Amino acid sequence: MSPTKKKSDSSKATVTMFSGKGGVGKTTCAAATALHYASSGQKTLAISTDATPSLSHIFSKPVLGKPQMVKGSLYLNELGVDEVEEMWDEKFGKEVYDVFSTFVAIDYTQFVEFTTSILPGLSDEFMVDYIRELSVFSQLRRYGLRVEQLIINNVIKVDDSEFLRTKAAQQKKYLNIIHEGYADIPIVEVPLFPYELRGWDRLKEVEKILFPQSASDIKAVR
Repeated sequence: MSPTKKKSDSSKATVTMFSGKGGVGKTTCAAATALHYASSGQKTLAISTDATPSLSHIFSKPVLGKPQMVKGSLYLNELGVDEVEEMWDEKFGKEVYDVFSTFVAIDYTQFVEFTTSILPGLSDEFMVDYIRELSVFSQLRRYGLRVEQLIINNVIKVDDSEFLRTKAAQQKKYLNIIHEGYADIPIVEVPLFPYELRGWDRLKEVEKILFPQSASDIKAVR
């Protein structure tokens, strides 16, 4: 999982993106990062593009409008299936459908649902090949995206059972590979927590791990 940053010259805003396969903790780390910047007084918007958004669950905040204010200067927005379908429809859905419908009998609503559901799967397949063949970090730098930190999630720190000791031993091999292969990039290990990371206080725990130098100086958002 890696956060990348790109600064817009026109707006002077910083965009931080968390990437990686499903289930590695992108949303949790993104939420903790958003909390960090908002707590320092910066107006912050956390955006999720997950097909099944979970930002509202993590913040324990129902999404009544978008963007939704969580607290102070922190806002969230979730782009789920419905939003993706709407954006697809608005931008180029009808033009693509005009071509597609000439050789396949399908109504437009079904076409939008089918297309938006299958495209993420295709992008995942292409990303696997991309990672195999290219250095992802060097490619990101070509487009002005700077990888500032690697985050390894669910690292076993307390191995007080046979199961956890076995898993920790399995992790150690890969942790060594990552640390040796990316020695020039700061690496943060987020431990495996024994509870669900949900709510303000739990996210503060993750924030302190991601931002160890400044967490003590951050004032709580009022």
